[in-house]
Amino acid sequence: MTNPVILVGIDGASWDAIEDLWDQGRLPNLRALANRGVSTDLQPVADISPVIWTSFVTGVRPERHGITDFLLPTTEGDIPVSSTVRRVPALWNMLTTLERRVAVLGWWASWPAEAVNGVVVSDRALKTQERAVFPPEFAGRFQVAMDAIPEPQDDTLQAEIARQDEVIGKLAQELVQQQFDLTLVYLRGPDVVSHPYWKYFQVPETEEIDAEKIDQFGERVPLAYEAVDRILGELIAAAPANTNFFVTSDHGFTSLEGEQYRMLVDLNVVLEHLGYLVRQGSEIDWRQTRAVTWNTPPGIETKLVRLGLSDRSPAGPVAPGEMNRLLEELTDDLAKVVNKNGASLFSVRTPNANQVKQGADLVVQVHKRKKVKTVYFDGVEIPGVMPSVEELTGTHSVDTPGIFIAAGPDIDPTFAARAVHSLDITPTLLFGLGLPVADDFDGKARRRLFRENFRDSHPLTTIPTWGVSETGEAASSEIDEELKKELRALGYID
Repeated sequence: MTNPVILVGIDGASWDAIEDLWDQGRLPNLRALANRGVSTDLQPVADISPVIWTSFVTGVRPERHGITDFLLPTTEGDIPVSSTVRRVPALWNMLTTLERRVAVLGWWASWPAEAVNGVVVSDRALKTQERAVFPPEFAGRFQVAMDAIPEPQDDTLQAEIARQDEVIGKLAQELVQQQFDLTLVYLRGPDVVSHPYWKYFQVPETEEIDAEKIDQFGERVPLAYEAVDRILGELIAAAPANTNFFVTSDHGFTSLEGEQYRMLVDLNVVLEHLGYLVRQGSEIDWRQTRAVTWNTPPGIETKLVRLGLSDRSPAGPVAPGEMNRLLEELTDDLAKVVNKNGASLFSVRTPNANQVKQGADLVVQVHKRKKVKTVYFDGVEIPGVMPSVEELTGTHSVDTPGIFIAAGPDIDPTFAARAVHSLDITPTLLFGLGLPVADDFDGKARRRLFRENFRDSHPLTTIPTWGVSETGEAASSEIDEELKKELRALGYID
């Protein structure tokens, strides 16, 4: 039998922040772990959190595991991604197959909680009781953990997520003492704080930042890091001494220079005002809707539009032969949507092959107009197009590396690599648990991360594949609208 493994995922954790705070004598637990083990960059596989975290636990690229965005389009509208969308097994399924014990706490896209040989506390557990945990009888114990962490005094989303991290951390401390082979712990706080406050902590060299704002907001990011560092320290203290620890982030952060803003543009509001989209109450009436925003990547300015053709699902009122005429009409109308200075808000183009595959008939590009919140069509204001225009201070992309730390009795502290890839995490953890690595993984087991005596006594074993899921379809919940509202508030979706 191998030593237990704990993976702590910290969303948005960046070496820039960590090393700055180390210089100030802060984050002692992260520093101690790095000092006795290995630390390097983590190369993201994408730039969207649920996409990356799913690749972490599947070992395959997003186009294979099926979670490619925050939302999934359905005939009832876009809904948040869930575990049922995943088309391949996750680590918790793999361990369950071999009757090894696993605990999953707060992981992105882990709702509905799947049946495992162990415990799952899904990413929606603090918001709903519906299929939130497994086994169902664990719900009472989860409630005790929630009751032990008081509600935040302020009602900000950052405070709510900080409490969620505290609850997950408390549960993790209890479960790691119960002989789980693998424990996966996800902490979200640094990411949600870094987007709005990063620049006041990591001040760009080429920009002057108001000293008052630095005084007001400069500690927001450090405090978020200190919160997860404390949770990590408590987890290390609670875990068995022979535990192999891994700490990763999905991506890092970097400052945005200059005055930049995120405009949340609701294209469906425009399409409804122009008469292309029809609602019955809050729901889209597909039988009368001629055009709708479709499968649009969140957080960017490129919108995909799908026409309501009568020969596709959901069926609309437009005959296929009318498609070209409708595209011309829609293009002309969108060109007349302007800001208060008369500048066009949109431009349109023909979708590329990949966008057609996603269901697009037209691509609408939003032009960035700083602090513009008022939009007009033929001189008449269209209300509600931009629910918010917020300042951006920090950002990330697929080229912004995250962190990777590993330490424990089986970890070789002399291991050196410029980066470990997101796709390497699953095969590496399986190897560290003495379990087979699939030939069809897109990542590789980092065998030399482990000491020579471990490699000699646990030679790499392989299997052709861990299989595919029989699901891959969306699951809706009673809190879908609440989750979408949260994602919008964080700027993750439009």
